[in-house]
Amino acid sequence: MSQLSAQLAASIGSERAGVQALVEVLTAERKTLAEGDTDRLSDTAARKRELLLHISHLGEQRNRLLERSGVTADRRGMDIWLQAHDRDGAARTEWRALVELTQTAHRLNQENGAFIQAGMRANQQALQALMNASAAASTYGPGGRSLSPVASRSLASA
Repeated sequence: MSQLSAQLAASIGSERAGVQALVEVLTAERKTLAEGDTDRLSDTAARKRELLLHISHLGEQRNRLLERSGVTADRRGMDIWLQAHDRDGAARTEWRALVELTQTAHRLNQENGAFIQAGMRANQQALQALMNASAAASTYGPGGRSLSPVASRSLASA
């Protein structure tokens, strides 16, 4: 195996390890969201950002190595490179694991985003109900009488 091929195989392994760490953070984020522990979310977000930057750097490195190997920096190029240079199948195993982990990370991120959106909608509805209740309780007309709210909504429906 040439030095360039060894570098590319190592790069794929490093990228897979980075995405594995991201999957672990996304899984922890899911648990944090389910527990309602919003204080820990900022730490999780910072760790995700750090990992994403690292993974992006590793992906760029892999793409440069593919191009230096004379193939395109895409899946087709990777398949061509693996077929030509991965005699023992180790890089192909790492590549498949990387692709699968990337799909898992994408799915987890989408699900966590949906979970966050649902929580934000519920919070917005509760806030609106409280604002409506507050406005109804403190609004008086010119004669000193309470004004009825335009749109009343019970707190139970929020």
